[in-house]
Amino acid sequence: MHALAPGSTASEAVFVPRSASAREGEGFLLFPVYRWAEDRSDVVILDAQNVERAPLATIHVPHRIPLGFHGNYADGVTLA
Repeated sequence: MHALAPGSTASEAVFVPRSASAREGEGFLLFPVYRWAEDRSDVVILDAQNVERAPLATIHVPHRIPLGFHGNYADGVTLA
């Protein structure tokens, strides 16, 4: 379990493998976190095998990512 700061709400996480040859579960969890008091979001990156630890990185987004926003990771996909 990963504890968020008070006044924060996380949306659905997306799993990204550490590499093409990574074993199951080796990778990262990326998820948006809404910061209520600031009306903006962060994207938090955790080590999927150590989610209780501090984030590996936090990307500060200057606006709000809507709660329920979904995304997917797909390797080698070209969008037409």
